[in-house]
Amino acid sequence: MAPKKFYLPNDDEGKVLWLNNFAAKFPSYAIPFGFVAADVTSVNNDRNMWSYLVNIIEQNKADMKEFTQYKIILRGGPVGTPTDTFPVFTPGAAVPTLVAADIFGRIGKMVQIIKSKPNYTEAIGDDLKIIGAESTFDPNTFFTDLDGTAYPGLVRIEFFKSGCSAMNIYSKLPSEPNWVKIGTPLQSPFDDTRPLQVPNQPEVRQYQARGVIGNNEIGQMSATIQVAFAG
Repeated sequence: MAPKKFYLPNDDEGKVLWLNNFAAKFPSYAIPFGFVAADVTSVNNDRNMWSYLVNIIEQNKADMKEFTQYKIILRGGPVGTPTDTFPVFTPGAAVPTLVAADIFGRIGKMVQIIKSKPNYTEAIGDDLKIIGAESTFDPNTFFTDLDGTAYPGLVRIEFFKSGCSAMNIYSKLPSEPNWVKIGTPLQSPFDDTRPLQVPNQPEVRQYQARGVIGNNEIGQMSATIQVAFAG
């Protein structure tokens, strides 16, 4: 039988969907597995806060792209580009109930309790999505997807590493012939904080990445992405 992956998704958006399901189904199993009303409330509060935080971060990333583009236009044109509409941050919804640190460590302990009980079944595990799918990670063919966002002073590179222990990040300008490794992050995201090559002159940076297990690169190089960086 193929090994199982960890049940919890690696990416933040996947965790939102997972928590939505777990919080919706958990009340039906709470009492049979020895939990109390406060545990149900805790799970629901964790779900609300995580969803709120991930959504507002994604919205702010989109807003920051508009601010960065506006700054690039103001700094260097093209001349005649309309500048009469100033970007604005999208208003956020009311902040939900604050929760303690370590949401997924806390819920992970609940999952361990559920799985340890004699009335636990695989059907319950499937319903709560606490059974991982069979692993399909192949170190020979693996490649990651990249996403890059420019912020003031840095470019943030996001990736997924699946079964890798780290990720080698490479970068260059379109006019440069050779890729240069700029970091080996253990977790996503990675912040490229290098300054502009020419002060006050915006540049386009290209990025690639390749998975790492131990001290060795594995799999295939990612597709190239480009990010306009204004410093």
